[in-house]
Amino acid sequence: ESCVHLLKICVPLVKVLRLVDSEDRPSIGYLYESMDKAKEAIRDNMKGKKKLYMPIWKIIDERWSGQLHCPLHVAAYYLNPAIRYLPTFKKDREVEYGMLDCIDVLVSDSKEQDAIHMSINKYDTASGTMARDTAVRCRTTMRPGIGKRDFILFFLLFSFYSTFSHIYSDNIFTFHLLLDLWWERFGPDCPELRKLAIRILSQTCSATGCKRNWSVFQHIHSKKRNRLEHKRLNDLVYVHYNMKLRQ
Repeated sequence: ESCVHLLKICVPLVKVLRLVDSEDRPSIGYLYESMDKAKEAIRDNMKGKKKLYMPIWKIIDERWSGQLHCPLHVAAYYLNPAIRYLPTFKKDREVEYGMLDCIDVLVSDSKEQDAIHMSINKYDTASGTMARDTAVRCRTTMRPGIGKRDFILFFLLFSFYSTFSHIYSDNIFTFHLLLDLWWERFGPDCPELRKLAIRILSQTCSATGCKRNWSVFQHIHSKKRNRLEHKRLNDLVYVHYNMKLRQ
């Protein structure tokens, strides 16, 4: 019974980690919503009993807010067309503030900032080229940003271009990367916002930090030391991991 209870908590979170490590599509545009869905799944698995799921939510919120969450996640959630135009999209204060913070930090030119703010309304209302039937159909089929595999392709093409630069044009590798991006295809009416969106949605995510912790857990919680109390085990992992960081 205890194992089933743990699985009901862990499985939704493991799905988020699998999404983060995905190479098929850029995951940053889906991470913010995935965390909300994971919490809702845990609540549903606990049959809506607050005394069961609220302590878990508290732990998730402390780790998410204290270590993991940043305005980029919110801005990527907002700029992902596969999510922005869904009825379930939530444009609350956190989302709006995160978008404003990213514009202030990532765009230094004041005129470009103003142009982005003017273009956001076009994106919200899906006007111009974004209102085309093709654009609507491709919201979920075309990638919003550049994924991990694309970065590998970038370096391969860059190396190839460096060798044969006398034959190919300067933009050949960039063209291949942007070929099937939704923003590149349907965002010509708001070029400044398009540039920012591709930049944010192409940021890579990784579960490497969690993997490092798991390897430390495995090292400490061995067959000979499998009766350690949970708090003591966490303390040992914390000390060991931070000692590695200092080195």
